[in-house]
Amino acid sequence: MLLYKKNALGKLLNLVLFIMFIPFLMLCGWFYYESKIKMTSVVHESLRYTAHNTTHQSIKTYLRSIDESFQRIQSLALRKDSQFNINDRGGPIVNVVHEFLNAHDLFLNAMLYNSDGEFRVIPEHLSKIKTPTDRPWFPHNTREGEIFHTLAYNVLDAEGNESGEKRVAAAMNLFDINRNKIGSVAFDLDMASISLGLKNIQSPYNSSPFVVDRNGTYILHENPRKLLRESVPTHWMPKFHDVSGFFYDDVTEMHVHYSINPNPEWITIITLHNDEFKRIVNSSLNALIFIAISCLIYYIGLALICKLYVANVMMRISYGLDGADVNTQAHDISSIFTKIQNKTAEFNDIETQSRTDPLTGLYNRRKLEEDFTHYIKKNQRIHLAIIDIDNFKSVNDTYGHPVGDKILTYIGSSATEWIREGISAYRYGGEEFVILFLDMDETQALEYLNQWRQKVSEREWREADLVLTFSCGLTCRIDEDLHALVEKADIALYEAKQAGKNRVIVHREFPH
Repeated sequence: MLLYKKNALGKLLNLVLFIMFIPFLMLCGWFYYESKIKMTSVVHESLRYTAHNTTHQSIKTYLRSIDESFQRIQSLALRKDSQFNINDRGGPIVNVVHEFLNAHDLFLNAMLYNSDGEFRVIPEHLSKIKTPTDRPWFPHNTREGEIFHTLAYNVLDAEGNESGEKRVAAAMNLFDINRNKIGSVAFDLDMASISLGLKNIQSPYNSSPFVVDRNGTYILHENPRKLLRESVPTHWMPKFHDVSGFFYDDVTEMHVHYSINPNPEWITIITLHNDEFKRIVNSSLNALIFIAISCLIYYIGLALICKLYVANVMMRISYGLDGADVNTQAHDISSIFTKIQNKTAEFNDIETQSRTDPLTGLYNRRKLEEDFTHYIKKNQRIHLAIIDIDNFKSVNDTYGHPVGDKILTYIGSSATEWIREGISAYRYGGEEFVILFLDMDETQALEYLNQWRQKVSEREWREADLVLTFSCGLTCRIDEDLHALVEKADIALYEAKQAGKNRVIVHREFPH
């Protein structure tokens, strides 16, 4: 009878322990599933913002420089006495084209064509182009001021045949003061030089962004052997149907994030192999697996103790399971929670890095967009200033990129020193910065900007003859979105540059 009761009690205890184990299994499964979803989302979000920022910070910076070059040529064509004699040794347009080719690292050569059918390549080379109007770079139907960008096209050799070398060109039709078309100008772009900007992008998870055209040809890539020679898989191209997005390719086992620049239609792509993706996600779950195994071992040990001391099981439960090594278990649990806290801190660091510019320590463009949206919802009055370092390219060319980075770092640190409540500073891209003033009037904003500008200009540098200044455009938001407000400030910035630089200009198309 005693043996029967002991067996019955043992079976009952087994059933109770198993039922108590079910919630633990459910909790582990749910927490594992949610943690995996969260980490997957973090990885995809980081890749998405990298593709987005590459498009808006790197590509658009170069496109702006290209646009400024073409607009300068068009402004010369609008002069009353301007003539487009492309075969002259001089002439304002030809001289400016020579200047661009010598001063910029954006252009390889220029193609000039006038309404008289005259054609010229600068610098002169042996390529025989019999009918320039048949070449891919010729802007047949572009409107006034519109820049046409080609896909990667084949260059002709000295015999007039396709050489196998590919290039990308930008072209624009020129119009005189009477809006009559007088010719066109095109530049072959130095895509290898432009691709160097990709190396400055901080990509997460050892990934590298690259850019392709609508045919999938690599037009910006860190690897020069792939540039304008190789293409992405053809079955990827139909999947690039949104402004930005993501898809998984079963063939290459790649997670693909992309962002499309509308004009030209260049597609920024960042990829991560599925094996690396799984490794990143699963590595974040190691702490959870460690917790589950530790708890399982503890639970099995507890069950064995209960079975060995079945006569005293209720007493052991009420007194905290005297037979268990409480101190050791407490130490294990403390170590586990420490690892969880470390992983949480690591995830928070990743989130912070995605909103912070690593060079200057200021907030980045993503953080600017988030803050601006938040301030609009709170209906706060906003003044926005856009700042551009004067002659920054010349400084880089003269003193080197390390000095350029030192200047950007100093601008970031000096901005941080002057920041007070109601003022936020952001790196907008390249040598441009944005300052937001909340609930301040124009006078207060101008005072802050001029004091900061004065301090920057008075800084003495170790490099000989180096003088650092910046120009600034300031405007006030009425009901615009961020893009429109930046455009207004950009107009004032342009006026400051034209007025001699090292000054602050206010955009005054709003009531006071």
